[in-house]
Amino acid sequence: SADSETIPVSNSPVAGIVSTPNSDSTVSASDDVSSNTSSATKPLPSSSAAFPLSTDAVDLTDCPRWLSDAYEALTAENSPQDPLWRKALCDLVTFERYHSFKNPNGNGSTFPPTGRPQAFTWWFQNRKTVSRLPPDDKFGTLAEFSSQLWTWYSMINPEWRERDISGRIVVNGSGEGDWDEFDRSGQNGMLSLVVSLHWWYQHLESPSSDWLLGLRDISWVLSELVK
Repeated sequence: SADSETIPVSNSPVAGIVSTPNSDSTVSASDDVSSNTSSATKPLPSSSAAFPLSTDAVDLTDCPRWLSDAYEALTAENSPQDPLWRKALCDLVTFERYHSFKNPNGNGSTFPPTGRPQAFTWWFQNRKTVSRLPPDDKFGTLAEFSSQLWTWYSMINPEWRERDISGRIVVNGSGEGDWDEFDRSGQNGMLSLVVSLHWWYQHLESPSSDWLLGLRDISWVLSELVK
């Protein structure tokens, strides 16, 4: 429909990928996701037939406890029901398996902290339990968290990615390059970005186009990392 937007998934390798439309592989949604404004709203549940609620959606038999527990928490009944959420989780498990489930700590294991929402620091210091939500004094207001997350996320993205006049990443924008900045495994890496979407979602009350934009972009990045 005229209100639908598609997110292209390129067929190029991680090194030197080109973000160009691919008519054979798109994810569409009827939501209007063109706005960069944040709202206290939650995405409407959608059919999850392609990604069942059970952990049978992916093979977790060889996964360490930290990853299987995270997957269970992120697929609980109160989790997003959008199929794209489940695809992101499937790709996350594949990504961690590619890295032999390494869960590093210390320098270089986290994304650059400058501008990072305080909730991340709280999570790193409190056993990184996905089922727990940051306290209000660490999360802040919904508007504060979503704004800070987008600003920080845009900062840690590769320089080659398209940004708007405010410096925010343009979802489905142009550009080409590698994904070295996001090649971080373990609880301090890509999982932490997915968890931040989980926190955001749990504070929403009704449909949010801004949250959906975040999901689309992080899901797309994961799909590029596992090619």
